[in-house]
Amino acid sequence: MAANIAQLRQVPLFKGLTDPALKQILEIGKEVAHAGGSPVLEEDRGGVGFHLILSGSAVVTVGGVEVARFGPEETERLLEWNDQRPRLVLQPARENLETLTRRWREAGVEVQPAPFGAGLVTDRRRPEDLPGYAEGAFMVQDPAQALLAWFADLAPDVTLYDASAAPGGKTIALGRGGARVIAGDVSRSRVRRLAANLRRAGSGREHALAADLRQAPIRPVGAVLLDAPCLGTGSFARHPDARWRVTPQALEKLAGIQAELLEHAAGLVAPGGLLLYATCSLEPEENVEQVERFLAHHPEFRREPAATFPPTLLSEDGDLTILPQRHGTDGAYAARAAAVRELIEEVGLALTAAGLVAADPGDPFAAVDAMPPPIASTSLRDPSPPADSSRPPVTAPVPSAAIR
Repeated sequence: MAANIAQLRQVPLFKGLTDPALKQILEIGKEVAHAGGSPVLEEDRGGVGFHLILSGSAVVTVGGVEVARFGPEETERLLEWNDQRPRLVLQPARENLETLTRRWREAGVEVQPAPFGAGLVTDRRRPEDLPGYAEGAFMVQDPAQALLAWFADLAPDVTLYDASAAPGGKTIALGRGGARVIAGDVSRSRVRRLAANLRRAGSGREHALAADLRQAPIRPVGAVLLDAPCLGTGSFARHPDARWRVTPQALEKLAGIQAELLEHAAGLVAPGGLLLYATCSLEPEENVEQVERFLAHHPEFRREPAATFPPTLLSEDGDLTILPQRHGTDGAYAARAAAVRELIEEVGLALTAAGLVAADPGDPFAAVDAMPPPIASTSLRDPSPPADSSRPPVTAPVPSAAIR
């Protein structure tokens, strides 16, 4: 039957959505009808049809893909997860899990272990009201993101560039593990929030930097993490409005941006270093297909699965693959690629022989440094361009050896 905004407000799934979001849902319904589908409000096909049409996952495009990929029963569980109200998950920062658990229970705050031991879950809604917040004892972060820091499996004292670091949860977790982290983000407003979180809960090994990855003012370092902008289909429970922004056009555009950023991230990895690519998406086009395409064009990198990570959360290729309906957390994907020193040096020699760069045997990345600067562009996370084209200032001291 035909629906209007008043009727959509009666659907539990849509409670709390704004009028513009509800109008977009109606437009999606029209697209379904135009394509020969049947946008209805009542349940059909055992409930799966209802969710596929009304809970969005982008209806015409992504919804059908999910059924084909996971099957009807698992798709139903995924959509049920997306419709739940997520609980608050807390991660240790300046205090460990045991201390936090004891402290909160003594204060009457009930907590329980998050899946895979990745944090503590509570029914409380305001983290700033919990004991230890002001002194940075903990941070708010879903288990999937905490597990990414474990999956990274970084060498002790490595310097890592976190290219899209705000709001800082991964940065703090990686710093707590012993890495020196240069935490960059293209958005000045997000960097201010990042710097505030680092001051509150950081270990002192994290340094905030306002920079676009495409023009990052750093030299190659031992590890680079690109948490790429994506459709966010693994985090619909926490960001319900995001499901209405999923379209084939958005997916295509983001895939292009991810490929571009991955190229720039690779140029900042020192020989023998590690490249980490991550998303909060469930879409193969943004995940494994993106990595396979990159590796096919970059023989100087090869997959290097984490040796100490639970295999139940890994794909056959060794990539981190977390699915909400299977693992009880937000969805996430990540891949590790090692920069093979010998191959990188061969690439540098080949470019030198071709006359593309001057010979510099001490710097196999001279080819990257010699390239003309990229055209300035902004991230989808912050559509407003910088106030000027000059390089943004560093907002906290950064290890001098890493600054170009």
